[in-house]
Parts: sequence; C-alpha cells; structure tokens
Amino acid sequence: MISDAAYSEDYVEYIIEYNGDREALMDLYQPYGLNIIDDRYAVAYQPFPAGYMESFSRLEYNLFPKVYGLMDDVGALEAIGVINIQQENILGLTGKGILLGIVDTGIDIFGSSFVRDGGKTKILAAWDQTVEEADNASYGYGREYSTEEIQAAVDERQRILTDTTGHGSFCAGTAVSVAPSADLVVVKLKQAKENLRSFYGIPSDANAYSEVDIMTAIAYLLEQQKKLRMPMSILVTLGTNSGSHTGAGALDKYINNIGDLQGFAVSAAGGNEGRAGHHYSGIVTGAYDVVEIDVADHNSFTLEIWGKSTNTYSVAIEIPGGEFIERISPRYDRSSIIRPIFGGGMIYVDYFLVEDSAGQELIMLRFITPANGIWRIRVYGVGTTELSFNAWLPISSFVSPGTRFVSSDPGVTITSPAVAETAICTCAYDHSNGNLYIDNSRGYTADGRVKPDLLAPGVNIRGEGAGGETVIRSGTSVAASYTAGCSAIMLEWSYGRKMIRNINGNQIRGYLIRGAVRPGSSGGLLEIRQYPNPEWGYGLLNIYNTFESLRNV
Repeated sequence: MISDAAYSEDYVEYIIEYNGDREALMDLYQPYGLNIIDDRYAVAYQPFPAGYMESFSRLEYNLFPKVYGLMDDVGALEAIGVINIQQENILGLTGKGILLGIVDTGIDIFGSSFVRDGGKTKILAAWDQTVEEADNASYGYGREYSTEEIQAAVDERQRILTDTTGHGSFCAGTAVSVAPSADLVVVKLKQAKENLRSFYGIPSDANAYSEVDIMTAIAYLLEQQKKLRMPMSILVTLGTNSGSHTGAGALDKYINNIGDLQGFAVSAAGGNEGRAGHHYSGIVTGAYDVVEIDVADHNSFTLEIWGKSTNTYSVAIEIPGGEFIERISPRYDRSSIIRPIFGGGMIYVDYFLVEDSAGQELIMLRFITPANGIWRIRVYGVGTTELSFNAWLPISSFVSPGTRFVSSDPGVTITSPAVAETAICTCAYDHSNGNLYIDNSRGYTADGRVKPDLLAPGVNIRGEGAGGETVIRSGTSVAASYTAGCSAIMLEWSYGRKMIRNINGNQIRGYLIRGAVRPGSSGGLLEIRQYPNPEWGYGLLNIYNTFESLRNV
C-alpha cells in the first residue's frame, strides 16, 4: 500500500507531529498509509485532494514536506590535520569499528573507496528508495540490501545503488578518505514527486528530494545502527531555503535530537547561497517596505517572508507592466489567488499569523509562471516592536539564475537542516590559498545562533565519482564530508579507545570547534578578524589540533 503511495502522483504525503499517540493519529488523519519515523514524527499518505494547491492556509505549514537540493557546484587531508592522526606512531585512528551513514544520490559499489583489499565491500547495508517494484523495505517502499547481497553484487559486477550524478559517490569517498577503515550504511534517495514540485514551483529536471524521504532515510540509518551496534557519523549534503532558518522545521528538529544521542554525530552542508541574491532583510519604517525581485525566464518559484510574532505583517503586489494588487488581507480557510491581467501566470498568497513550529508570522507567495521583470512586494507591518522581517527565495538549483532580490543580503543564508543546533554545520574554504569559498552561505541563523560551526576544504577537490572517474568538485557538500570523516575519527577515539564514554554529536561539535584553526586572530597588527563570525564560524577544521587541545588540558 505504501509502495503505491510513495511513487504515485495520485497520492500526497504529510509530515505529522503526533507525539507518540498513534490512536489519535489514525482517528484524526485516517491515512491511506502510515510510516512512523519516531515517537514524534510520522508520515501520512493521502489520496491527492481536490484543491491541493489552495489547501495551504487551512492546514499547517510543516505538514507539507519541504524540498531539498544538493549543496555543491559543478593537500586537503593535510589541511585538516588528519594525516598525522592516521599514523600509528601518533594515534592510528582510521575509523575502525565506526559507521558512516550516507544519505545521497547513490553510490558506486565498485569504487576503490568502498572495497577493501581482497574485494570485501565496506557497505554493510543499503536502501535504494528508487526501486519501485520491490516491497521488502522497512518503510514500505524501495529495496533494501544486506551485506551479503551487496558483496554478491560486487563479486558478480552487478550494478545496484547506481549513482548517475556521482554526487553520493564523491561525498562518501571524501568522508572515507579521512576514515578509511570505517564501514558504510547508504541510502539512495528517490526524486521528489511532480505534485510536490508543482506545489513549490520546482523544475521537473532539478535534483530535488522530499523531506519525507530524507527523514525516513535517516530513520533507516538509526535502525541499522541499532542492529550493527556500532557508533555512526551521519552525512547530510542537502539543503533548502524553505523555513524560518531558526532550526524549527521537522527535519531540523529530528536531526537536532539525533545530535544529542550517544554514539551519533550529524554533519550537514551549510549551503552555497551567499552570493545567490536569495535573502532579503527588511524593516518597515514608514507605511511599508518594498521588496524588489528581478524575475527571469518565467520560472515558477516561492517567496517566504518571516516576521516577528509580536507584529502583524501583510503584503501588496506591484506587477511588471503596471498592474497593482491592493493589500491582501489574511485568510485562514484557503489561499488568496491572484491572476494578473498582463503577463499571465498565477500567484497563491498564504498567511500563517503564528506558524506552528517557529512561532513567527509567515507569508508565503507561490508564483506560477510569472511575468519577467521587476516585481515589487510591499510589506506592511503593525506592532509595538521593531517591524523587521526576513525573506527568502528558493536555493539556486530550484530557480532561474536570473531570479534574485534586487537588494539582497548575503547574511542569514545557511540552509536547513544545517541550522539545527547540534548539527555540525560546515562551509567551505580553499585549502590551497586559505580563501573563503566564494559561494559559501553565511551566518548567523535567523534567531542569532552561530552557524557555520567550521570551515573545511571544499574548493577544487579531486576525488572519485561514479564509474571510478576522477572528478573535481567544489561546495559545502564536500566540506561537510570531511567533517563527517573527522566525526568518525572522534567516535573511534571515544568508543574504540574508551577515552570518553558515551560521547554524542554535540560534544564532538564542541571538540572540533575547540581545535579549529583561527587565521587572522593572532593579535596586534596581524589581527584581522574575531571569532566566531558569520563567514568563518569558529575557524578551520583541524582534527590534529583537536587532539592537541585535549592533550594540553
């Protein structure tokens, strides 16, 4: 039943926060199919409802899965200090007895990074969500593989878990370069369905993944960790601009909880949105503030405006060509639908005066094939506190390169789920010259927490892609992969060497921050920056310095 609903466009899925009461969940939603992720979250599958596009306002914002994309663009081990750590005469830590949990686009099971000497696979379990005809998976869709099945596929040169983009193979291989003795558990994500893409205006050809599938993928990793009884370092290389950027989303909260569990660490890519022009910060100082968006290529997209819950915000719209839509009053039962006379297209406007998770006001505008040109969104505010707000456009892979805010703010562009507090949020730098990666997202979070935590090498990194081909990639996905490998090293030191028992991901985050190299902070004339800061976080990842700091305590 779930296998049908997971792939068919005739069904939609909702993320339900049910707090462990399954009977109430069944009574309230009467789902066609149900997947329990944990005692807090479940996924309910329902037949595609009439008025799906207009149903936003009468339902909760977080019921609708967000859509995530890959966080990359088309000497590093020495830079992060891992070469010394791997040497037997120093610490000899290589990730032995530790699991790397990979949630990505698949993996090349024949890659040299994933097969030990003698041809033994390092992949102990895997779930391919894209295989529709199978029904043996724990969550009712896709195909699971045991160690024996994966080994047989390696021996017989049978292609499974194929990685057409090479992204998953590259990032997993990067993490393994740090922790070469680690074993792997892999999830190949399926692409988001067309009905969800249409809801958010995401192109059909974009690599896009549903929050539902990412959460069930991570739940699968946790299941395998319990079976194998080995600590796990999880790598999440996906991100989205949807949400309040405060860590209040369902995936953010789920990952935040995992970071507090003993024997786990989660590394997340901070995003490549710093110079994309997709964030605007505003304050209503007169009658209204004007948010200008340069729209190109008639591409559909979403705009989210988040304001303080102490105030009330509303919008009016100036459409290219001179048409003006007067201030739109909030509606709670359905979307307000605007059909411009000139230029065609359609706009859905939804108000959430107190969004259920972030506790802020959210105004969401969904532009369907809008006219090209400068759109002006008038933001009105009423209240007794500062009338500030943030607005975000989708991540770069979900919108035309020419669509951007006319006056953008590169700050507060760390993507979800890297904004989760216990996630080790990593952005990138060029280890060959010490410069920041030009497309890095920048902190802090919208609620003022320090992110990114660290920078790691992520510019022109050479590695193995699908099919064994050597490729070069840049982006925060690559940087987060190095952090995931270092987290595996810390887990081995804690559990394998029994140095600090019961370490969790948040502690590992703290240890890595403590050992970070902070260039330009030496004092005197050479002091050019203070830490933490929104661009460099707490500094550059260096696992050797982390152990040096422990030795010198």
